[in-house]
Amino acid sequence: MTRNEFMAALRRRLDHLPPEEQDAALKYYEEYFDEAASEEEAAQQLGSPDAIADRILSDYAPPAAASPKKEGRSALYWTGIVLLCVFASPFLLSLGAAALGVALGLAACVLAALICVVVPFFALSLAFLCCFFALLWAGAVAMPAFMPGGLLLMGAALLCGGLGLLNGVFTGYLCYWIGLLFKKIFSSRKRKKEARAK
Repeated sequence: MTRNEFMAALRRRLDHLPPEEQDAALKYYEEYFDEAASEEEAAQQLGSPDAIADRILSDYAPPAAASPKKEGRSALYWTGIVLLCVFASPFLLSLGAAALGVALGLAACVLAALICVVVPFFALSLAFLCCFFALLWAGAVAMPAFMPGGLLLMGAALLCGGLGLLNGVFTGYLCYWIGLLFKKIFSSRKRKKEARAK
């Protein structure tokens, strides 16, 4: 068998190996032929390309994952599980109800705190806007009778309107920031859960 025939047969048999492992194996036998006195003698010394390929494939084959041995559960085991669930159910149900109550209480506290923060600013904006309309009306009524007083009321109305608008914008930004804070909290918890799952 010539060198080319030997290497072609070996290459065909090692075709499904990863490329780097295939190249390393073929390079070894190419060097063997380079150092040999003659191709026929080297091919005789090496033996069958099929036998060499079988040996290489067995060396590179990943170890088969040992399948876990499944043990059958006895009827006594399942009876014990059922009895445990029956007798422990009052305790487990009361514990679950308590946990649900605590979670709902915390959610109500958070909601109340948010309302206590946002509602005063919203009410202040409404108060400024009401003052704006009241002073605007009073200035329009007072303008024919006493011009300086009417202008003063109009200026106060514009001031209240500007403060109401400014406070409304601040209230909107406050709601937006609170929303971003909650989004960040929930997304970080979600990422932690995903990291634990991996």
